[in-house]
Amino acid sequence: MRPLFAKSGSFRAGTDPIEILKAQSFDTKGYEILRILKNILSQPYIKITRGPITLFEWPAFARRSLTPTTEKELLEQWSCVRFADLKESNRLGRPRIMRIGIAADGVWHYFWSED
Repeated sequence: MRPLFAKSGSFRAGTDPIEILKAQSFDTKGYEILRILKNILSQPYIKITRGPITLFEWPAFARRSLTPTTEKELLEQWSCVRFADLKESNRLGRPRIMRIGIAADGVWHYFWSED
């Protein structure tokens, strides 16, 4: 199963996941996406169970509606945002934090900016 990189499927980089990630990266080489992925996976995760599927989602704070209370939390949050998403916010007015979902069986389900 190929991971999803956008909820709408609006990327025109073909079907190669590496090319899709490079196209999402501001530098077009993928370095920005790799940095964000590293930052995301260094954060705590949450466990999501939907029927028979168990997913682990990073970062856990992407699902919280609380504002960061410390400068460290604020920096952690912004380190998970693509440069292209800095000017936009989600429907709650928060930064569009990238998130990754991996199932308990190891299948990578998604890696996208939140709505």
